[in-house]
Amino acid sequence: MFWVKFSVSCVAVCAILSPIGQALAQQKSNFGKIQPIAGRTANKINSVTDRAYPELHQSQRSNDDETGLRLGTFIIEPRLEISGIWSSNVERAPQNENADFGLSIKPEIAFKSDWSRHEVNGKIAGDLTRFIDTKTADINALNANLNARIDVRSDTKIELRTGFDLSSTRAGSSEVPGTAVGNRQGTTTSAGIALTHDFGRLQWRGSLGLDYNKFGDVKLAGGGIENNNDRDVLEAQLALRTSYNNDGAISPFVQLNYAPRFYKQKRDRNNIKRSSQGFGINAGISFDDEAIWSGEIAASYQFRNPDDASLDNESILGLNGNISWRPLETSKLTLSLGTNLSETLSTSNVANRNWSAALDYEQSIQDFLIWKGGASIDLEKTTIGLEKTYGLSTSVEYDINRYVALSLGYSGTWFDAKDAPSRDYNEQRLLTSIVLRR
Repeated sequence: MFWVKFSVSCVAVCAILSPIGQALAQQKSNFGKIQPIAGRTANKINSVTDRAYPELHQSQRSNDDETGLRLGTFIIEPRLEISGIWSSNVERAPQNENADFGLSIKPEIAFKSDWSRHEVNGKIAGDLTRFIDTKTADINALNANLNARIDVRSDTKIELRTGFDLSSTRAGSSEVPGTAVGNRQGTTTSAGIALTHDFGRLQWRGSLGLDYNKFGDVKLAGGGIENNNDRDVLEAQLALRTSYNNDGAISPFVQLNYAPRFYKQKRDRNNIKRSSQGFGINAGISFDDEAIWSGEIAASYQFRNPDDASLDNESILGLNGNISWRPLETSKLTLSLGTNLSETLSTSNVANRNWSAALDYEQSIQDFLIWKGGASIDLEKTTIGLEKTYGLSTSVEYDINRYVALSLGYSGTWFDAKDAPSRDYNEQRLLTSIVLRR
C-alpha cells in the first residue's frame, strides 16, 4: 500500500506540473524589457570564516545550458521546486513513529547586476511544507538577502549586506522541549559592512556585523506554552583578517574575531544573566585554483566568557572550512567542516560545543543526468552529554531541458543521545520533485 501511495504522489506531481514546465520551456515571446540571456555567473562564498559577503565568479557551464532573464542591467533567475514527500517518522519521535505524506513548495528568485564595476545581488527563497495528517510537522520558512559591492579603487572595495531568515526548529532538538507540539519558529535579522584592501601581496579585511535572533513561543502538550522572550539576543561580530597572496594556488591567512551577545532580558527564566563576550582566532590556507581546487580550511579556537559568575567559561577547538575538488570536468567533491559555540539555556554553561562535517559528491553521468550523494555528522556537547546526528542522502536529477528537471531522492537522519537513549530517533524520507527555472 505504501508504494502504491508514493507512486501515485509521484505521478500526480509530475503530471500536474510537467505541462507548466513544457509551456515555460516553449515560451519564446518577450515581456517588456525582459530578455533571456545566453550566460550567467554563479555565487561563491568569499570566505568560510566570514560567509556573509558572496562574490560572483564565471560559471564553467556552457552558454547553451544557462538560464536567466535580463531586466535592464540586471539578471533575474526565478526557480520553483515542488516535491512530494514521504517520511517514516515525521515527528522524529523516539517511540510510536508515525509515517506521513506531504507536499513541499519552494519558490525562489535571485538577481544580480551585470556591471563592469560595483555589484548588487540578492535572493528571496521560501519553503512551504504541509503534511496530510501531521499538521505539527508543517514548515514555514523564508530567507531573503541583499548584498552590494562598491569598487572604491582597484585595490579597495566595500561590501554591504542585509538579510532576514524565518526558520523552524523541529521537536527532537536539544533546545526544544520533548513535550512540544509542533515546531519552534524563529527569525534572524542581520546587517553588515566589510572593507578589503590590498597592500601588494598582503590583503587586509575588516568586517562588522549585527544579528538579531528572536525565538518564537512553543505550544506544549496539555495546553501550556513555553515563553522564549528571554532567549532573544543581539550578537555583534567584528572580524579582522590578514592574508598573504603569493601568486600561487595557496594563500595563508589569519583571522581574529570578537562576538559579544546581548540578551533582550537582563536575566532569563532561571534568573541568570545570559549576555557574554566571545573571542576567536582562525589560521589556515585558501585555495585559488578554481579549475581543480577551491575554498579554504582553518584551525579555529573560540572562547566565550559569561557576564554571570555562576556560569562556566566555554571554549572549543576544531576546523572550519569548505573545500571543493574537481577531479574531472563532470564531477565535484565538497568537504565542509564547522566549529561553533551555540546558544543554550543551561544553568551551568554559557554555550554548547558543536562540531560538524559533511562530504558531498556530484557526478554528471550525461549532459542531462546528474547524480548527487552526501553524508554528514553533527556533534553537540551539552550538559546532558554528547549528542550525535548522522545524515545520508542521494538523488538523481534528470533535465528534460534547461527549464525543467525531475528528481528522485532519499535522505536519512539518525539522532543518538549517548547519555539519554530515550531521546534517540531516526527518520527516512523519499522525495520526488519537479524543478522549473527560467
